Amino acid sequence: MSKTKKLQKQRFQKEKVHWSIPLSRKNFIIFAAGLFLLMVGFYIMTIPPWDSAYALVISPLILILAYFVIFPIGILKRNSKKNK
Repeated sequence: MSKTKKLQKQRFQKEKVHWSIPLSRKNFIIFAAGLFLLMVGFYIMTIPPWDSAYALVISPLILILAYFVIFPIGILKRNSKKNK
């Protein structure tokens, strides 16, 4: 019994997986750009009058751009360098 336990412990010790965050600095810069666009879009939406072209057309377009283009690019963008 003790030999099997020792073998199992050795296997588990050898199979240690080193985990790292798969996102790079470039991904976080893209996220920051998306966050900035979100803040700009919501700010433009609050500028009076509420029924202006800025609040009804431009602000939603900026928000859609941030949510559906910039953030997915930030998540899916891969490094050109291969990690070792």
